Amino acid sequence: MVAFFSATLEVITSYGQESAPGLTMPPEIVLEPKSHKKAIALSLLLPGLGEQYMGDKFGAIRAYVIEGSIWATLFGFRWYAGLVTKNYILYAHANSGAKPGESEAYYDAVEWYEDLEAYRRYIREEARYLYPDNLEGQHQYFDEHNLSDNLTWSWEDESEWGKYRSLRKEKREILQRATYCIGAALLNRVISAVIAIHEPPRYGLLIEPNGFKFFVALK
Repeated sequence: MVAFFSATLEVITSYGQESAPGLTMPPEIVLEPKSHKKAIALSLLLPGLGEQYMGDKFGAIRAYVIEGSIWATLFGFRWYAGLVTKNYILYAHANSGAKPGESEAYYDAVEWYEDLEAYRRYIREEARYLYPDNLEGQHQYFDEHNLSDNLTWSWEDESEWGKYRSLRKEKREILQRATYCIGAALLNRVISAVIAIHEPPRYGLLIEPNGFKFFVALK
C-alpha cells in the first residue's frame, strides 16, 4: 500500500515538473499520521468520533450505541418523573384540596404539613428562631414565605397523605437515577478517549488544492 502511494506521489511530482509553463500545478498530496490529540478532542465531544477518526469502526459503533442508550435512559427517567408529578398533583387536589399548577415549593409544603395553618405555624416559629429580637424581621420573613388563603389544603386521612408523600419520594428517586446518567455519559467520553489514543497511529492523505485541505483516511 505504501509503495503504491509512493509511486503515485512520484508520478504526480514528475507531472508537475514536465508541465508546460503557465499550466496550474496539481494539488499537493502529503502522507501524514493522524493526531492522538485530535482523537481525544473528538471523543470528548462525542464518544465514538475519536475511534472513527483513528479507523476503529467497531469501537466507534460500540461508543455510539452506549451514548445513545445513556441519553435514551435519561430522557426516559425525566419523562417518567413528569408523569409521577402529574399524578401526585392530581392526587393532592382530589384528596386534600391542594391547588394544581403551583410551584414545587408549594407541593413541598403540602407534603410536609397537614394543612395551611400547620405550615403557617412552622413559618412563625422559624421566623422567631431566626430573628429572636426583631419583630419587624419576623413579620417580613413570615410575609415572604406565607401562602395565600386560596392555596389552602387539608389532609384529613393519614393514609392518603402517606400515599402522596410516597409519590413525591418516588419522583425524587427517579431524578436521582437520572443524574447517574450524566455521570455515565462523562465516563463514556473518558473511556472513548482512552480507547482512541491506544489505537496505533494510522495515516491519511492531506490534499491541498488551491489552499483547501482534504484529509482522506487510509486503511
